[in-house]
Amino acid sequence: AVVSTQSTGAELIKLYDVRSFDRGPFSTFKMPCERGTELSGLSFSPDTKNILVSTTNGVIRVVDAFNGQIIQTFTGILTDRSEKQGLNLGCCFSPDSNFVLAGS
Repeated sequence: AVVSTQSTGAELIKLYDVRSFDRGPFSTFKMPCERGTELSGLSFSPDTKNILVSTTNGVIRVVDAFNGQIIQTFTGILTDRSEKQGLNLGCCFSPDSNFVLAGS
């Protein structure tokens, strides 16, 4: 299947099959976010088993792409600048899907 992701900006991740986009999402995950935080980025791991989710408060989560279960949460990435302005982190999986790289 060809899959597209959508974040509603708040707490939902929706997965669509782009061949039948008009039917709506085939899966929706609720992603807990701290108050005032939004989801800012989504990307699949190269092995397609996980989704990397970044937020505007510097939290990154690895989520199971099949059931929405949070596998790992990375925190503590905030700086003085990000606490004042909201930090959009860039993040990705390594080619073997074993590591997460993040930066701002």
